[in-house]
Amino acid sequence: PMPQAVHALLLLIKIKVAARAAGCSKVGLSAEGELTLTIEGDDETVRASVKLILSKSKLNFEITGAVPMLLKTRLSGKNALEQAIEAKNLLCALTQPA
Repeated sequence: PMPQAVHALLLLIKIKVAARAAGCSKVGLSAEGELTLTIEGDDETVRASVKLILSKSKLNFEITGAVPMLLKTRLSGKNALEQAIEAKNLLCALTQPA
């Protein structure tokens, strides 16, 4: 079996790669279970990324800022690991064909 620290590092890498593929420049997960996606770039890139996230996600996002734009949502996982897995699954689903 893989050590817990290695599993956590691989999960973090998967989250960052999936976030980048969805057009996010940064991704944050707070201790309170809030997922924050930061989207930067020209107006067209930002609009396309926000549209992708909002159209493919079943979660409600609070949107703040212009550029960079922040999208925040609360995850339902009961602990940090469940929330990280939920974030990874959400981000991976964004780049899957419909």
